[in-house]
Amino acid sequence: MRRVRHAEAGDLSDLEALYAHLNPARPLLTTDDARRILDEILENRAFHLFVCHADGQMVSSCILALIPNLMHGGRPHALIENVVTHADHRRKSHGRAVIQAALDHAWEQRAYQVMLLSGRKDPSVRAFYESCGFETGLKTGYLARSPWES
Repeated sequence: MRRVRHAEAGDLSDLEALYAHLNPARPLLTTDDARRILDEILENRAFHLFVCHADGQMVSSCILALIPNLMHGGRPHALIENVVTHADHRRKSHGRAVIQAALDHAWEQRAYQVMLLSGRKDPSVRAFYESCGFETGLKTGYLARSPWES
């Protein structure tokens, strides 16, 4: 049985294990830094970290950031990031479930659009996001890299 919900403070170790399936080479955080960052996410009303559990295990997650806006009648816009599904649980609609939860929340908050960027080149990734309701070709994405990234 699948269950999608907002993340909680006790989810930290499960989230860290899940993120290894998104980017195994990512720099690891100290436990204190990871706790501080998760607490910051959970305490900020603009951030919504969704997690999906199936068969007693966290299998998917994404984060939604709602951004206040002086345009579009004051309606916020939103960004979805860090979409990840455990490698052993892909193609079972768990990723779709967390994205749908994020989109539903954005629409409930009257967001006028939700953006998502992906660096993945696999055509199935593009097809997946399009099947979730995202359209390509409407805007051009630009990315400025931090001078500290190599």
